[in-house]
Amino acid sequence: MKKPFSKYQVYLMTIPKNERRNSSTPKQALPLITWIDENLYKITISNYNKLYKYLLQQKNRSISFDQYTFLIRDNSENTSIDKRIRITQNERTVFIFDLRANGVTCFSLNIKHSPNKDDLKYKELWLKLINEILK
Repeated sequence: MKKPFSKYQVYLMTIPKNERRNSSTPKQALPLITWIDENLYKITISNYNKLYKYLLQQKNRSISFDQYTFLIRDNSENTSIDKRIRITQNERTVFIFDLRANGVTCFSLNIKHSPNKDDLKYKELWLKLINEILK
């Protein structure tokens, strides 16, 4: 009797072979949520840097988009330090995108609501803004 596939094997089968980063060990494989962020929502390091530089060029280092404001609080173009893009609503930070050495992480600060629903809303907002900037 054959053994059932492990979660890791099933995960690898969902990603085309030529798009796998390193399939030799599970720890080095691209997590599914990261793959979704990069391929569906365009949350990539290069897009992050483009948006960050765009915000640096704005008068108040912020832009309003829909009912939200995207802003940065530092003025560093140095890519070796951690950078943070905040999404605010009514002057309160509701979502954060961080650039770190291992990639872009994002999280919601609103613990009253379901974080998964919030994540999707802000990731979709990110995608709309990136598409506007890249036009």
